[in-house]
Amino acid sequence: MKIAHTNDAQAGTDMALNIHMEGDVHVQHLFTAEEANGKDVLMVFFSPGGRTHPHIHRQGQLLYITYGTGVVAIEDEQRIVKAGDAVVIPPGAWHWHGATQGTAMNHLVYQAPEREDVIWEVPQRNWAESYSTM
Repeated sequence: MKIAHTNDAQAGTDMALNIHMEGDVHVQHLFTAEEANGKDVLMVFFSPGGRTHPHIHRQGQLLYITYGTGVVAIEDEQRIVKAGDAVVIPPGAWHWHGATQGTAMNHLVYQAPEREDVIWEVPQRNWAESYSTM
């Protein structure tokens, strides 16, 4: 058994991921795929206005909101999420997620290892404009 404690002070700015983020976002790697049945487990801390750029996970992604208020958007839907919400992003779905502009948000992530699963080079679509209305 392995236990991890989530803590923003233990999270860092992952330079490889940082280029795909907007605003202040810190990532704490909790468990590797080797430790967690083939999936990476991460805790992501978004400051107000922090969010991901649009991207796709070939195998989908599970988010569990642990703190604050955020936004999760897929191609044709944008939703406000709050602590206690769980979100399933379907495999291959264009999406982005992060804090609202005025509130921090943290979420736990369960996903296939990024290097094998995530496609960051996707159309940006209206992600900037739609966020400004949240």
